[in-house]
Parts: sequence; C-alpha cells; structure tokens
Amino acid sequence: MAFVHGRKSKVKVNAVDLTNYIEEASLSNSVETAETTTLGKDSKTYIAGLKDATFSCSGKYDAAASAVDVTIQALLQAAEFQVKFQPDGSSSSLSSTNPAYTFQAILTSYEVSASVGDVITFSAEFQVSGDVSRTVTGTF
Repeated sequence: MAFVHGRKSKVKVNAVDLTNYIEEASLSNSVETAETTTLGKDSKTYIAGLKDATFSCSGKYDAAASAVDVTIQALLQAAEFQVKFQPDGSSSSLSSTNPAYTFQAILTSYEVSASVGDVITFSAEFQVSGDVSRTVTGTF
C-alpha cells in the first residue's frame, strides 16, 4: 500500500491552476437507486440509476488578477467549464497510481469569509455535469 500526503494534490478550474490557494478539495460520486421490490419479497431490491457527482474546494482568498477570486467570480456567469482534480499530484506525469479526475461543472456556490483573527478564506461548490473521467496518462 502506498499512502500519499494530501499536500501534493492539484486543482485546475477552467484551465487555471488554483493549487497554491486551495487547502482542501473533495470529489463526491453517487448513484441513484430505483426500488424494484414486488409482492412476496422479504427484502427490498434495487437497480442502479443515474450517476451524480459534486466537487468542493476551499482555501486562502486572493483578489489579485488571475488569482482565485478573479477566476471563480468569472465562473458565476459561465454555463459549464472544466475542472481537473489530481489527489496525488506528486509528479508531473500521471501513472496508474497517480490518476486525475476531469469533468465539466457548474459553480453552484462561492463564499468569501473574513474574521478579525484570521486570514480571509473562500469556499466553492460545483455540480458535475456529465461523466467524471479518470485519466492515468499525460500531464496535469
């Protein structure tokens, strides 16, 4: 087993590398189920339905040009855009143990938070539109 520290993760949103601003990123996948139970059964039965996914990230806010705020603010007006998430970003080339997940997404939420005793932070939520592609060749 080869465990990897999360600090090596990478994130690109709309072709802009936001890795240096993000502290936490999460890709969540799910599958709907439809119940198929009929009379005479003692237990419920199901079939798989549609897949769904969401992506979220949070980190340090930066309002400078080409930084996180400018990039994400522009996405509030975009229909769909590409997100690329590489949980194990330890090398520039991908291998079977270093996948990247690529998908089209819609920004559903963007929050900027300020506190008197801390640095300004942001959080963003994305709804994946379509399939999540797992790539194991190429570069990030």
